[in-house]
Amino acid sequence: MTNLPLIARDYAPYDTFPEFAEGYTAYLAGRVRNPHGSSVAAQAWDRGAECAMRVQRWTARNVGAD
Repeated sequence: MTNLPLIARDYAPYDTFPEFAEGYTAYLAGRVRNPHGSSVAAQAWDRGAECAMRVQRWTARNVGAD
């Protein structure tokens, strides 16, 4: 996913894994169950979901819009 927000860099190196983008989009779609069990891929998915949660919360609070 090439259109991740800049905040995704805070999750390096996990932001480079395809599972990170998968977790990001899954969270935005309302799917919060990690399908990867217990692995590095699962950690990347979790961090992607957390990133999406932070972006969604900041958007809801209008952070940085003014």
